Amino acid sequence: MDLINEYEKEIKELKKQKESIEKLSEQSANLKVERDKKKQELDKIQDYKSAFYEDLSKEYSEKDSEFATSLAHEELAKRNLKRNLEEKKSEILNGLETKLVKVEENRNNEFAKMEQDEVKKLTEEKKKLEEELKLNDVTKEEWLKLPREEQIKVNHAKEQYLNNKHRLQEIEPKLEIANIYEGKTPIEKYTEIKEKIDVINKEFTLENLDNLVEKLNQKESKENLEKDWEEAIKENEEFDRRKAIRKDLDERTEKAIENNKKEIYEENSNPKKTSKNTKKIEELKEQFKILNDRQKEKVVGIEVKEGNNVINITTIDENNEKQTIKIENKIEEILNDKKKIFAEPEVVEVLNAIEPSKFKQFLLKRKLSPIVLKVLNENKQNKTIIDYMEAIKNKENCENLEIKHDLSRTVLKGNLKRMMKRIAKTENKIDGMEVLGLQESKIAGLLGKRKIKNIPSTIKEGIKLSGKIKAVEAVKNFSKKTFKKGIKVKGAVQEGLKKVAETYKEGEDLEKLEDKEDPDLEETQPKSQDGEER
Repeated sequence: MDLINEYEKEIKELKKQKESIEKLSEQSANLKVERDKKKQELDKIQDYKSAFYEDLSKEYSEKDSEFATSLAHEELAKRNLKRNLEEKKSEILNGLETKLVKVEENRNNEFAKMEQDEVKKLTEEKKKLEEELKLNDVTKEEWLKLPREEQIKVNHAKEQYLNNKHRLQEIEPKLEIANIYEGKTPIEKYTEIKEKIDVINKEFTLENLDNLVEKLNQKESKENLEKDWEEAIKENEEFDRRKAIRKDLDERTEKAIENNKKEIYEENSNPKKTSKNTKKIEELKEQFKILNDRQKEKVVGIEVKEGNNVINITTIDENNEKQTIKIENKIEEILNDKKKIFAEPEVVEVLNAIEPSKFKQFLLKRKLSPIVLKVLNENKQNKTIIDYMEAIKNKENCENLEIKHDLSRTVLKGNLKRMMKRIAKTENKIDGMEVLGLQESKIAGLLGKRKIKNIPSTIKEGIKLSGKIKAVEAVKNFSKKTFKKGIKVKGAVQEGLKKVAETYKEGEDLEKLEDKEDPDLEETQPKSQDGEER
């Protein structure tokens, strides 16, 4: 039997007392040295009537008193340690003797030989019954505040109260006897307890306490080492996971740019395409205008309050009277149906007209609010959908629609929270769209946040920078015309697209990246919305 594992708590308490005694002993030894030093100084003075002798005699008396007090505390602590050890030993032995009696008394009981699997099942059932019985304490006021599912559980528990109580009374005596033997036969359990009693009598003594404390220290050192090792393994696994995700994103980048090179090249080399698209949009506007004129009500305002989980829709009727419709607790549901919303025929038709490129469509969709599109589509406001998409794409005011977006104390979490913050960043740059509660303090993008190296410190006016900046030195003598000519905008844009597009697989739906969480993006707290994707 291992005393350290069986009675670790008791040995830890005794260890603390022993450490306290060691400190007192060290203190007493130091005081004794100081007292003896004063005694030697006092012995050197032969004139007992001298004032020096009187001063030293007083100092010696104080040191002697301090030493005696410390010694008394040390002796008291030793007596307390001995008494506590005996009490704990007696308590342990009494518990084992009581258990031994129960083992003998119930040796022929049918539950003494119960299998461990059955004991485990009964234990789980007992736990479940106790939880259900606790639900009976729920008051009416508390019940009204619970979700519907929890209310059903409470109602069921109250209906089954008597059945659960009687069943618990049946189980407890069975488990009490079965737990005495712990899956062992009565004779095996009896022998085990007798051996424990012998070990306690032999090893749980004051003389053997140093040995027990040493074993406890070894056990604690081993546990700390194992804990540190486990933490190191977890850190390495997390690093490997992030590295794997980053590698996957890099591989997707290469494939994505290959898939989109041809499309981008065709768009840049075909000037007629833009005029065709403009024509198609104008045709759609005329078509939708006829349909919209038939509508009795028109949506003129949409307000999203993430903190209250509310959507306010403002409509105007034929008599120019405004009405406000309030939709509660639907924001998360709408955002989860984002793909379904973007797949609506009217939305797809407008999106294809405004932005034919699939790659650019994907980038535009990241800036569009699924909530706004759903409201407009459900109310058959097709022309307003065109105006809204054009406003987002061109960062222009949407004259026919007023949008308010409040992110304060948002109830959203994770990807949904990041999505709405990214949309709010776009809306914040457009006149006529009001955004509240937007806080930006980190730089993030499709590929996650990037550390800014060599951030310049604030420089007061009038102080000149020392040294030379290579980029400036290279072009400072250029004429304005030569400098503009030297800038290759097209090449810079293409290189930028290569870096941005890194996350797509060949033939893969571009929207899949939006739901893939970058390992460098940290989860934000409700009050702060930093570190999200743009």
